Amino acid sequence: MRAFSAIAQEGSFVAAAGKLHLSQPALGQQIRKLEEHLSTRLLARHARGARLTEAGALFLPHATAILQRVTEAEHAMRKRAGGRGRKLVLGATPAAARAFGPHIMAACAGQDDLELGIRSVMTATALQQFGEGKLDLVICYLPPPKAVRVVPLYQEAFCLVGPAPLLPEGGTTIPLRALGSFRLILDPTNRILVEELYRANAAPLDVAAEVEPAGITPDLLERSGCCSILSRALFADEIAVGRLRCLTIVDPALIRTISFSARAEVPPDDIELVLRVVSERVDQEITAGLRGWLPPQRARAEDPLTLA
Repeated sequence: MRAFSAIAQEGSFVAAAGKLHLSQPALGQQIRKLEEHLSTRLLARHARGARLTEAGALFLPHATAILQRVTEAEHAMRKRAGGRGRKLVLGATPAAARAFGPHIMAACAGQDDLELGIRSVMTATALQQFGEGKLDLVICYLPPPKAVRVVPLYQEAFCLVGPAPLLPEGGTTIPLRALGSFRLILDPTNRILVEELYRANAAPLDVAAEVEPAGITPDLLERSGCCSILSRALFADEIAVGRLRCLTIVDPALIRTISFSARAEVPPDDIELVLRVVSERVDQEITAGLRGWLPPQRARAEDPLTLA
């Protein structure tokens, strides 16, 4: 039934075999045994993969329910043996991990049989590890193709962030065309996006260094005398106390949508637990306005970058 469910989810024997770490012949043999046991054909191969037959579509919800009960039984036995019943691994962008991590940990601490792991990862890494089954939940810019649950959470704008002496006091916005006046330290992904949009201007951006987001710190910006282009949320506390200043990029505004996504194998109660905590925190932050988050309705969750 695990083999059947994996093929139904992935839409092909090849992808399901990779997911289950089986050879295609071994996977096919399991399906044949299941079909022989049920005396009916569940899957039909075609040029692009496999599809459910009418009988397969009827059987799938039963198989899903049975596998869920098996998982629950395994969790109960592990809990009885003194271990954690289940493990949940969340991958989140650095800003999201900083904003949500403590609150999710506090909510999950009350679940005696739940072990939670949180990884701070970039969107590309989150998508790769989600596809490999290493992450159960992700909070990032692009929802994974195989996610069973996708919820747009909020939008955030690209900002010019730098040491207080470098940016005008009292300013709130800066046009895209003015970014060439500042020495910049950029992360690789933002650099590609911003340079592509800035190309219409005569002079190139003054990029002093390319650094992964985790390495762009207030100390680095202050000591280098540089600014960066990133989410306000990453340095919301430093901006609030005046150590750093932030100008939202406009003309055009560069807006990204952050989404929550979950794997099909995650128990629905666990999805709802984490999503409830995250959604409540998002509502609080949007109301407070300190992180510069906006409601998600203005852009679709699948859009990596929206110009406003």
